Amino acid sequence: MTAARKRLRPILMTSFAFIFGLAPLWNALGAGGVARQVIGTVTITGMLFATGIAIFLVPVLFVVVERLSHARGGQQAAPALSAAPSVRSVPARSAAADDR
Repeated sequence: MTAARKRLRPILMTSFAFIFGLAPLWNALGAGGVARQVIGTVTITGMLFATGIAIFLVPVLFVVVERLSHARGGQQAAPALSAAPSVRSVPARSAAADDR
């Protein structure tokens, strides 16, 4: 659930920036204006639907698939990896090794 909260704002910002960027295309005038208006309308509508799907449908489907996979397999989810990778120490080279 925390991931959904963290991703909501970037999804909305990206989507609305793209939609507002299409506003001039949607309000096109002059030669070829009707074709541009159609393209703008279709693209804006598609982006609105895609945003709605990304916000509402994808998280619900994720939860459903997770529950089904746990019910079928009976296994617990694998523990999440830590954010920081483990660091192994590398032995230092000696000055004698450099002379070879």
